[in-house]
Amino acid sequence: MKTPSNGYEDWYKIRAHEIDGLKKLTLPALMMLMQEASMENALELKISIWDKEMENLSWVILRKEITVFRFPTLGEKVRVVTYPAGFQRIFAYRDFRVYDEAGEVLAHAASTWTLMDLESRKVSRIPQGVLDLGLPDEGNRLPVPLVKIPQPEQYEEAYQYRIRHYDLDWNNHVNNIIFTKLMMQAVPANIFDTKMVSKYTIHIKAECYHDELVSMSISQEGENSYSHKMSGHDGRTVALGKSEWIEKK
Repeated sequence: MKTPSNGYEDWYKIRAHEIDGLKKLTLPALMMLMQEASMENALELKISIWDKEMENLSWVILRKEITVFRFPTLGEKVRVVTYPAGFQRIFAYRDFRVYDEAGEVLAHAASTWTLMDLESRKVSRIPQGVLDLGLPDEGNRLPVPLVKIPQPEQYEEAYQYRIRHYDLDWNNHVNNIIFTKLMMQAVPANIFDTKMVSKYTIHIKAECYHDELVSMSISQEGENSYSHKMSGHDGRTVALGKSEWIEKK
C-alpha cells in the first residue's frame, strides 16, 4: 500500500545486535523498529512529547497486536511504514507494516494508544490539533486491537526480575518492548530453537517503575500457544500477553 500523507516510512538494515542465533530478527527488535518509526512520525507531525502542543503530555501504548509472516535476517533491508489510523474518545490507533526489498509484507501490527499527563500520570484528552490529522482510507486500516485478552484459569509462576535504570524509557517507566522481553523469556528455551512467533498480543494494564520487583507467569495452551502475565510487587497485573508459534522458516 502507498504510505498515507500523514504517515512515515524508512528503510532499516538488520544489525547484529538485533538477531538471534539463526541470524533472524527477534520479536523485541522488530517492535523496536516499529517504535522508532512511530516516534519519527510523531516528530514530523509535531505531536511528540517534545512538541509545544503536547506540553507535559506523552503517548503511551495500551495494546498491540502483531502478525509475523517472516523474520528478516542479518544484513537484510526492511521498509517500515506507520501512520495514525483513527481516534475514539481518549484512544488513538496506529498501524504498522513491514516490507522486504521485494515488497512482500513481513509483518503488520495494529496498536492502541492514549495520552498520559506526566505530572498526574493519568489519562489526558487528545488535543484538537491531533484529532484534526488526516487519516488513511478505511480499507487501508488494520482491525482495532481487541479490548480483552482471554486468560487461562491458572498461570505457572516462572521467575522474578527487578527493574533497573536501562529498563526505563523517556517516560521513566517500562515500555512494551521491555515488557515483551521479560514475558517472552518465560517461554521454554527449546521453543526458540525450532519455532518462531507468528502472532503476538500485548496489553499493558499499569505502569512499572525503577527498582520494582516484578513476577512473570506463563500458561501453555496447546502445543503452539502461550499466555503471559507480569505482576507488580503488590500483586497488580502490569501486563498480559498472548503468543502463537509456528515452525521456523
